[in-house]
Parts: sequence; C-alpha cells; structure tokens
Amino acid sequence: MKNLENVQGDERDLILFSVGYGPDATGRLSLNFGPINQQGGYKRLNVAVTRARSEMIVFSSVTGNMIDLNRTDSVGVKALKAFLEYAERGPEMLSIAAKDVRVESKGIGENVAKDLKDRGLLCDANVGVSDFKIDVAVVDPRDKNKYILAIIADSEHSAKIPSAKDRMTMQTRILKKLGWNVYNLWTINYFNNQKREINKIKEVVATLTEKKVVSKKTVRDALQKYRKTYKTVYIKPLARAGAEYVLNFVNEEAIMNKIRTVIEVESPIEENCLIDKIAAAFCVPKTAKKAIAQISRYVSSYEAQRQEYSGKVFYVDKPVSTFRPSDARVTRDLTKVHPDEIVAAAKCAIEATVYIEKDDLNKEVFKLFNVAKRTKSAVEWVDAALRAAVQTGEIIVTPDGFCRI
Repeated sequence: MKNLENVQGDERDLILFSVGYGPDATGRLSLNFGPINQQGGYKRLNVAVTRARSEMIVFSSVTGNMIDLNRTDSVGVKALKAFLEYAERGPEMLSIAAKDVRVESKGIGENVAKDLKDRGLLCDANVGVSDFKIDVAVVDPRDKNKYILAIIADSEHSAKIPSAKDRMTMQTRILKKLGWNVYNLWTINYFNNQKREINKIKEVVATLTEKKVVSKKTVRDALQKYRKTYKTVYIKPLARAGAEYVLNFVNEEAIMNKIRTVIEVESPIEENCLIDKIAAAFCVPKTAKKAIAQISRYVSSYEAQRQEYSGKVFYVDKPVSTFRPSDARVTRDLTKVHPDEIVAAAKCAIEATVYIEKDDLNKEVFKLFNVAKRTKSAVEWVDAALRAAVQTGEIIVTPDGFCRI
C-alpha cells in the first residue's frame, strides 16, 4: 500500500486505487485533496494512475460530476475530475456520438479540417466533452459513426498545459489508452507546406483503412505468425563425467554431438548459454577453467553456424523469423536474444497494433517476450536491434515517427 507521493516507478499488473476523500455529513464536498492541490499535484496523480500494466480498480465515494471546477483553479483537481470521469465512463469519455461532442470554433483544427474535407475526408475540429480537446478527429471512411484518427497539434489547447513534457506526451498517451490512433501535427510544418502535411495525414488514414481497425483476430493472427514456443533440449547429466572427461580427447565426439543437438533444437542460441548448457550436461563446474575453455573451443568449431553481432556470438542453424517468449519453463535474458528474434517480436507488435510509434516499440518487445524488468543493458540491446532493422529496411519509420513493415 502506497500513497500518492511515493508511488513513483512502481508497476503492477493490477492496482486497487482508493481516492480516500468524500463529502461531509451535510453532503458538501471540500475541494482540498491534499497533495493533488499543491503545485505539480497533477503530475503525482498522473504517475499514480498509470502504474497498472493491465487493470486498475478505483474505489471512490466521489464522482466526477461532484467536483465543481468553478470553485477551484487547481490543475490537479481538474485532472482528478477527468480521471474519475474516465473511470466511470471508460473509452466512452471520448468515443461519443456526434450530438454529444462539444465543438469550439477556434484554433488550427478548423483549418486542417477544412483542408481534409476538401481532399474528401470527413472530419470534425476541436472535439471533446471537456477542456481536453482533439484538434481534428477524422471519420473512418468505412463507418461514418466512428473516428479512425485523432490529430493533435501544438495548438491553443496544448498551450494550456503548463508542463512542456506533458504537452508533448500526455495527450497522446491518454488517447492511445482509450484506443485512438494518434497523429501529431506541428503547426509550423503545416503553415510552411500545407499540401505536404495534408498528404501525410491522408497516407496515415489510407494505411489505417487498409490494415483495418485492431481486433482480437488481428492480434491473434500476428502472434500465430511470429510467436513460437521455446523448445529446449533436455540432456541428462552424465554423472561420471566432470572436468577430466571433457579434457580427455577420447570423448570429443560425444561432446561435439551434444553441441550439435542443442544448436539444432535451440537455434538461435547465444554462445555463453550454449557453453553453460554443455558444461551442465557433463557435470563441469564453472570453476573448472580448463574444461570450460575446452568446451568453448569445441563450440567455436561450429563455424558455419556462428554469427557475431556487436561483440556477441550466436549459433544459428536456420533463418530466424519468429521469436520465443519467456514462459513457466524458460526465463529469457533479452541481452542474450538474437537480434532477428527481437525484430520478429517488433514486427509482431507492428502488425498487432496497426500503427505504433517508434518510441513505444521497445516497450512492446519486452511485453511480447514476457520480460517485466527493463534493465538498461536489455533496453540498449533491443534498441540496437531495432535500429539495425530500420537501416536495412525491415522496419520503416514514417516522418511522423510511426512504424510500418
């Protein structure tokens, strides 16, 4: 159990969130919510409500409509009201009927919407049910009752957000959690070359229309295509072996056969993982330096299967087009995962989510491998694999920062 001030950095699959405030005996609600009212309080709230990986259950005797914003100027209280409204109504908060949308006639949204309408796209400008506005919401060409894309610009709406960091990320993050596809439009780019920016938006809509809206089937198909169960070789330890057994050249063929079997089944496998597995099979302790060195020499003799990436060596028996996540039997260290496996997971994420930002791709790879802890070395290794895939054209990053394959 943690309070609002010290929840920073913690993540759990399920979080129970208690508001802890309520009306008094007369039914009057004080708008003093402790740390939320203080300067930067909305940031603490934002951190707290984004700690759940899968689900958050909110306990509160206060509802969003009980908070009267006419009685306070606190940004934190406004954020709490918005959060409670979302907790009560879910994605309906932004996925709403046209008659319920509050439309304001100001800002860049109207100009962009007009240009898009002139190019044949139906859309609405400055939409939303609160002070939180989508500059332009583009209607799905296949279903006039749904929006397919939210366009967020560095407009008057975003200028009202005090923190530069939150202006850049908060709106996009919230909309994505609500299931929106998001496109970030820079005002200066639009005014410098309107035709180019409108064409970019049309390309995004075309891509989304072609790939269809994300569904359970889309995700399932992507997983079936790219995900594979990690098969391991069980080698019963040779009880009477040991360091002397490995150092005796008479046993070379038996050791080489074991190495070949592991490579064939567990390819691609990182060199140190392979050496450790063979050492365990012949009951060789890590302290037996000469025997470990001999196993290493045997392993390195498989030159045809040997591949080197950024100083790491892997043994690969066949082309790699799938990834193998951690499961109850195997916990994978991503720093020892072949780059092609990481790229396969990234492709799976791109196909499953339709349109994913480059900055989010690393995190999705960790999720697909069922690896919860994102260590610095693992993040850097995954980033290196993704950069290489972009350089070779396996993954395409669009000018607006989204990934395609």
